[in-house]
Amino acid sequence: MILYVSEHVYIISLEARVNELRNERAKLIAPLTNLKVEFAGLRKGSRIKKIAHECLGMSLPEGAPEKLF
Repeated sequence: MILYVSEHVYIISLEARVNELRNERAKLIAPLTNLKVEFAGLRKGSRIKKIAHECLGMSLPEGAPEKLF
């Protein structure tokens, strides 16, 4: 009987640990997802074109296509 009860106590403690790890994982994944979205926005061609024109003084050459990407 003691082994049976101790086994259940052990299983309950493992379940609590699994829940803690799931919560920790969720907390770590949320910022990662936000960073992936931000990264995708930084790679947009329109953003690169704007920085090249405003910050670097670059412009499109004559006859270049209107849309780069």
